Amino acid sequence: MGGGDSRQWRCVNVAGDVILQAAQIYPQTSANSEVFAYDTPDRLGTITILGDDLTPLPLSVGGRLGLYASVVRQAGTLQAPLGSIELGWDGRDSTKPVNSVVGDLLTTPTSLLVSLEDFSVTSVSGVDPRTGADVLFPFGISPDGLKWVDPRGVDITTSGLPERGIALQAEAVFASPGSVLDTRGGGDLFSYRWIPDPGGSLRSLGTATDTWAGSKSYSAGDLVLHSGKTWSARSNINLADYTLLARSR
Repeated sequence: MGGGDSRQWRCVNVAGDVILQAAQIYPQTSANSEVFAYDTPDRLGTITILGDDLTPLPLSVGGRLGLYASVVRQAGTLQAPLGSIELGWDGRDSTKPVNSVVGDLLTTPTSLLVSLEDFSVTSVSGVDPRTGADVLFPFGISPDGLKWVDPRGVDITTSGLPERGIALQAEAVFASPGSVLDTRGGGDLFSYRWIPDPGGSLRSLGTATDTWAGSKSYSAGDLVLHSGKTWSARSNINLADYTLLARSR
């Protein structure tokens, strides 16, 4: 698996070796991304991360990245801003990862070695590695200015983000002097809120959930679908806003 940035996967299961090569690898916002490399009868399963480009911090926040194999070699860039990263599993039931695809049909590999190579970066920080500046991340909506709903539609007003951190679990963990583990905080989040004006307005951000019909009633600001486009209902219609076409007979 390779590319510029790599994030479009949730749970990958392989028997043998996996190589992930990209400028940076990170989970999507509030999502779990996992790779399991299982042992074969004649060899250990391994995961190798490669990549050495310095790129901007992704606007992906609160995700979880887990890589599980008998041997995990980290020689690239892993990012999970304000989220969590797990490399390896040490066999303890309390920390056993849950495979969302195969469940308990296969034995989760117990890691013998997790290795952090020179120039590798493993980070859950909200600080941009190129500029050293805090990053402001878009994260969910606030429907009334009081509640906070994350991109999954989950109300996090009181719970906040999931726990942040990095876990390295194996019989042996090796970190080269030039490797970087970044658990700094930094960064901040903002949510989107749409406030209509008294006469209703065009809502440029949002998703229509209903199709327009002349027999229905709408409130100012409601979003509706019509002719493949999204429209915002208005209480005061100004004909100057529209181009009227003569009806052909």
